[in-house]
Amino acid sequence: IVDVGGPWFGALGKHGRPRGQHQEESQKGGMFHREKSSLGWVGMLAHYRQSRQSATVLRLRESVELAFAKSLAFAAIVMLAGCAAGTPQACAPGLSHMIQADLFFGRAVTGRAMVSDEDWRGFLDEEVTPRFPAGFSVEDAYGQYRNGAGNIAREQSKHLIVVTAGGADDQARLNAIREAYKRRFMQESILLAQTPMCAGF
Repeated sequence: IVDVGGPWFGALGKHGRPRGQHQEESQKGGMFHREKSSLGWVGMLAHYRQSRQSATVLRLRESVELAFAKSLAFAAIVMLAGCAAGTPQACAPGLSHMIQADLFFGRAVTGRAMVSDEDWRGFLDEEVTPRFPAGFSVEDAYGQYRNGAGNIAREQSKHLIVVTAGGADDQARLNAIREAYKRRFMQESILLAQTPMCAGF
């Protein structure tokens, strides 16, 4: 007679295996399943992170390429503008490229009366006409400037206008006129401005 309620039957589990062994295998199986599931989530997370990093690298590369393209475009615009500024425009028929020189002579003289009209005519005859016999123009002007002492000086002036070819010889003659006036009438400086233009005689 077998005692089905005895210790032998209670010690056996399903399939005739010891009950403790079956529980241990079940626990091991559960751990294996959980480990396998954990590995799956880790892989998915790694894939997600890799995708995000790839997208970030792609956006960074696109930004760098866009900035480089803008830099090239800006450099091209600057170069074209420089070429356009350095290339003189074509003059109309009968005109040629010339330089207009504007010189401004102050008439106030320290310690004596201002440069008179007679003094000015003598300066033109002796210093200007021999250097530019082709012609020039003169206008009366009034202006102000800051002198070497930092004070504002206001005075009657003469505006001399000379149109020249703009060569090195013309530049030397203009500077010689400026120096001659400064010596003759004790002037601190003489303003010279030059403008490219088209002109014809």
